[in-house]
Amino acid sequence: SYRHDIRIQDIVKDVDYEGGFSMIGSQLFGCGSQEEPSKLYFKYEGNPFVRAASDRFRFRSNIIRTEGARVAIYLQDDSIYHPKLDLRLIIPLQTVSLIRQNEGSAQTAIRNSFHNMEMYLEVIRWKLGEPQLRLGNLNLGGNSAVIFESDQYYRGERFSAIQGMSNTNPLFYLKQLSSSLDRREVSRSEVQHALRMSETATERFLLNMMVAGFVDYDTYTKTARIKEKTFEYINNADNKRDYDVIRFQSRIAQGDNARLSLLNYDLEINGIDQIAVSDSQKVAMFPYQRQITMQEGFDFKFDGIIQAGRFSYWGNQYYFNYDEFKVNMTNIDSMRFKVMSFETNSFGQRYLVNVKTTLQDLNGELFIDKPDNKSGRKTYHDYPIFVSGKESYVYYDRRDIFNHVYPKEEFFVELVPFTIDS
Repeated sequence: SYRHDIRIQDIVKDVDYEGGFSMIGSQLFGCGSQEEPSKLYFKYEGNPFVRAASDRFRFRSNIIRTEGARVAIYLQDDSIYHPKLDLRLIIPLQTVSLIRQNEGSAQTAIRNSFHNMEMYLEVIRWKLGEPQLRLGNLNLGGNSAVIFESDQYYRGERFSAIQGMSNTNPLFYLKQLSSSLDRREVSRSEVQHALRMSETATERFLLNMMVAGFVDYDTYTKTARIKEKTFEYINNADNKRDYDVIRFQSRIAQGDNARLSLLNYDLEINGIDQIAVSDSQKVAMFPYQRQITMQEGFDFKFDGIIQAGRFSYWGNQYYFNYDEFKVNMTNIDSMRFKVMSFETNSFGQRYLVNVKTTLQDLNGELFIDKPDNKSGRKTYHDYPIFVSGKESYVYYDRRDIFNHVYPKEEFFVELVPFTIDS
């Protein structure tokens, strides 16, 4: 076809096509170009839900496929996006697979702006019409971890790894280049001149920066856009802005690592043993059933155990509020804490021991740190702070106390609502 804007409604059920066509022998292709790619629109409840753009799609009677498609999955005003996914639509089964390869620029993280995270996984699967996406690895489990990482995640080790053996971190060169040109869009030749590299080395450098999430690089036009993450990392290293250290590592023996509901966009993640929320305040979470449910803006809910400094909380219906950096704790089964021992160890040091008394039947809020100090770059010794929301109780109906001689309904200690810091 001469035109690349031919639109065909329902080229297969619930899938629209826009682009051109070509034939090579008996094989039919949907064709486009870098400037005007061909597109597939996958519909959910009659509305475009997934958009895949590529310079060529291969059409067969039972499959449509392409390599290196730019894919966007629409979640209200946000999206899940990746610049280079392989697409497989099995027509008889009405299933589509979006595959992230582990080579070249395809290694770039999948960006999820609804949950404010970057996702390192191999495949997103969807049976057209079903109200959920399935996320994980190609072998449906195994030893490979799937990573879900806050888009504000930062570690000094990463910044150092980017610098390697160089005297100056290359992110500073990108920042200087952007400042000197007064724009974020730069050509490969401008980067080559600024970094004094060969053409081949510059190409490799930009691809590496793209995989790491610091630039968007178009290998066709040889232009790059320096992303905000570049400037954020520099300010993080200079201790000029706040960041976080939150990431979820999902490992499962079989099945899906995560499932995204299309009804409310909740993302249920499985296979999480532990979540380190704050290194400086020593706050960690251990979800029951190794499962959490992500909601908009990197909030999440779970049942399980929270360890915060000297205190531990067992319960359910916990809700982590990212912006306020606190946990709403609706139902705490028990709260336990540690104090310094009266005795000393062999080195003459006192150590932490568990208090036998357990507080039960309480709720409240756990303030992990100040909301603008998620990184712990400033020191606030009173955090974490727990504020109880109602009366709590100490019971003595345990078997080891005279074999249940004190029933909880008749003998207990009642505590009025309280606040306790670290």
